[in-house]
Amino acid sequence: MTPSEWISVPSGNNLKFQTISDRLYIIGPKGEGAVDFLWSSIHDDLEPVVKAYADAHNGIAPEDPDEYLTYAESEAQKEAIEKLKLWNEVRTGF
Repeated sequence: MTPSEWISVPSGNNLKFQTISDRLYIIGPKGEGAVDFLWSSIHDDLEPVVKAYADAHNGIAPEDPDEYLTYAESEAQKEAIEKLKLWNEVRTGF
């Protein structure tokens, strides 16, 4: 059996996440990976904030996502931080 015969994976716009905690797992002939719905939706806005924070703190991540707020320059970045906090709550239960 070829890989295309034993697995059928939706692609492109057919991928649908249902909740904030949904995670898509991908397994293929060259490896595996996963993506979280929320992380994929905030990554672009959050990346410059995380980089600015890391640059100012010798590469150390904050213990509290609120510490990123000082480095957020736009409303989209502030909203991404709020979503990150929610994502952390969902994943850790806190």
